[in-house]
Amino acid sequence: MAGDDDPEQGWKLHVSATVLEACSVFKSVAGFLSGANVQFKVPKSLKELELINTGLGFGYSQVGKFITIYPRTDSEAIEIAAAVHDLTIGFIPISVPFDRQFCPGSNVHLRYGAFEMLECETKAGKMVPAIRDPNGNLVPDDRFSVAPSWINDPFPAGETATSKSFENTPLGTRYRIFSAISQRGKAAFILRSMLSV
Repeated sequence: MAGDDDPEQGWKLHVSATVLEACSVFKSVAGFLSGANVQFKVPKSLKELELINTGLGFGYSQVGKFITIYPRTDSEAIEIAAAVHDLTIGFIPISVPFDRQFCPGSNVHLRYGAFEMLECETKAGKMVPAIRDPNGNLVPDDRFSVAPSWINDPFPAGETATSKSFENTPLGTRYRIFSAISQRGKAAFILRSMLSV
């Protein structure tokens, strides 16, 4: 449960794991996280993690998010990311879409976003997840980017997971792809309106 001094937004750390390694990953990092007195959450079951990792149950943007950690400050986020990275070396990392990998081959990924359930209304009248801008106004929490432009990024540059490219494949050279209807964690894409070039 969040305390009074816990922020409502900041750098979220996501620790990825396969269903086969999830229990071992949890055993490797849970004691450290509890000792650091930092808030974190995990799926309630391996079945739920399986749904997360396939992108079927919770959406493509949730793939790979086994443990979500909520550091209180930028410096704490860097320290925890480095420590959890060291504790999970040797486990199979899963790419977390739209997050940045802490360093190559790491199970730790990061993104700036809301820690609490904040919402704002778009111009179209739709309620969406939100964060506060520097003026304290609620603005949409863009879950397809690592951080908003006004945030100072304290982490070393890493790789951001992006959509799969078909540029040099028959799918990319013989068909024109207009958009993806949906994406899944198993790298299966359902494509809309493919026309032979």
